[in-house]
Amino acid sequence: MVGSVIGAGILGIPFAVAKVGWLIGVIYLVCLGALLMGLNLMLGEIVARTKQPLQIPGLAAKYLGGRGKTFVTVTTLFGSYGALLAYIIGEGYVLQALFGGKAFGWSLLFWAVAAAAVFFGLRLIKKLDMLLTLIIFVCLIVIVFWSAPSVRLPNLFGEISWLNLFLPYGVILFALQGAMAIPQVEDVLPNDQPRLKEAIVVGSLIPAVVYFIYMTAVIGVTGSLTTEVASIGLGQKLGSGVLIFGNVFAFFTMGTAFLNSAIAIKRQFEWDYKKSRFVAWFLTVSVPVILFLIGVRNFIQTIDIVGSVFGSISAIVIILIYWRAKQKGDLPATQYKLHHTLLLSVLIIIIFLVGAFLTIFDIVK
Repeated sequence: MVGSVIGAGILGIPFAVAKVGWLIGVIYLVCLGALLMGLNLMLGEIVARTKQPLQIPGLAAKYLGGRGKTFVTVTTLFGSYGALLAYIIGEGYVLQALFGGKAFGWSLLFWAVAAAAVFFGLRLIKKLDMLLTLIIFVCLIVIVFWSAPSVRLPNLFGEISWLNLFLPYGVILFALQGAMAIPQVEDVLPNDQPRLKEAIVVGSLIPAVVYFIYMTAVIGVTGSLTTEVASIGLGQKLGSGVLIFGNVFAFFTMGTAFLNSAIAIKRQFEWDYKKSRFVAWFLTVSVPVILFLIGVRNFIQTIDIVGSVFGSISAIVIILIYWRAKQKGDLPATQYKLHHTLLLSVLIIIIFLVGAFLTIFDIVK
């Protein structure tokens, strides 16, 4: 779950937060982190109550009907393809910073290798995932300790820019989303509701803590000069050693997230639409690279739209599914008890609807 959540978003958070102010970013991270953890736990209860393995569109079909499945499929796929596109864009910039050349070519090379890995499926990625996650955390620790002596408090506690107040919303929401991974977590822990709940809590907390540490280190060093892909600006500021570690960190972070997200989409086609392995794979990996080739290559704007608009829609749909599953679920969730879910549901719907509207308004203007 951690490998699915920590992705391109971590590299965009420092830039978005630096535009408004570190303190505002911390407030966003705490509030959205709490809401997303609650949402993840609600989805965990849904999959715990459902007998057959289903991704979110399949759950929508089961509990909301055929129209619900169609609507969720469209919105989920747009959001998921947008995430894969963001990883392709980001990896191009990272590999360019490491090896030179053009970001366009590196993006296509990354896509080709990652698409091949997705074809061989979850078993291969399970083996890679722990290693890649370990590399990510080692690189993160090195970056933080290397950056610490260069952190300047004025960069963290400078003036707040109210004009950019809503910029971090979509980026942080994108960075915290992990709903697509939860059916896979349940697949790893079948019929073990206590451990499923524990895994979701820990898997939601770790990314938020990692984001806080990384965001603080980067903004503390680069301040208003923070770049869209944060590791690049940090390396330019602190030298070649941090440039290498920072971009290796970025490469494996986005690579791991791409693999996990792509497997979730592929399983969606296999589980929910009964597509063959090859067709499911082709539908998963072809669309984001087509979008990239036709010119959709703005990193921050991509993750902002995916997080604020499609992430908000997905969250509201999960809440609707949750209340239906409590009434019509196949299995009891006696060992998976959640409290205050009505209050949580109302808060998520209000906050996410307002956030999505404000993001769209900000982009349109």
